[in-house]
Amino acid sequence: MPDFPAEDIWLESDDGGMVPCSGGTNPDANTNTDGLTWWTTPLNAGGYSTSALRVYVNGISLPGAPLTLFLNSADINGDRLVNLMDVVLFSQVFFGPYAFRADFYADGVLNIVDVGRMAQGLGRSCP
Repeated sequence: MPDFPAEDIWLESDDGGMVPCSGGTNPDANTNTDGLTWWTTPLNAGGYSTSALRVYVNGISLPGAPLTLFLNSADINGDRLVNLMDVVLFSQVFFGPYAFRADFYADGVLNIVDVGRMAQGLGRSCP
């Protein structure tokens, strides 16, 4: 459907771990003349999820296989604010076994780069 409104299309995680901010998981634009749209900018959402993401149109999940996308943010607890509570959750896994929720550089290891990205998020709301 050409020119379908982007605000009526969004993403949701199956596990509820992704916590979107207002308009935070909508595509970049309305559908084009072929009825296609895309997500190229970062999602405006908190929390983290390693479950499937589904595309919703007017509140109905599109049929077919869900998207295999993982996402995380410095807002680890998904309260839409990056604060000391998130730092505590980050520090609990930083020196332990690998935890995706704290791998903000997405390289499979927790290191100083992830600490820097956590620090960049501090104080932000709806990251």
